[in-house]
Amino acid sequence: MAVANEAVWEARWRGVRPNAAYRHTWGLEGAWRANADEWGFPLTDDQHEYDAAGGTYPGRVFSGIGLVVWKPDGAQVVGWP
Repeated sequence: MAVANEAVWEARWRGVRPNAAYRHTWGLEGAWRANADEWGFPLTDDQHEYDAAGGTYPGRVFSGIGLVVWKPDGAQVVGWP
């Protein structure tokens, strides 16, 4: 059943950006699954490095919340800078 669940999450992830890289074991994707209704869809095809939250971190931009970066202690919502 876990494989079917991941296929469903991946389809939702790619609902707006069909080529968006989806790595179900990565922290940012896991944080998105826990907040998908609030965060919305990814607006970038892959992670990028962003200067935000006091450093440079990998992150993505989501339709509902803006920028989210992945820090060593987990996801941090930056929002719309």
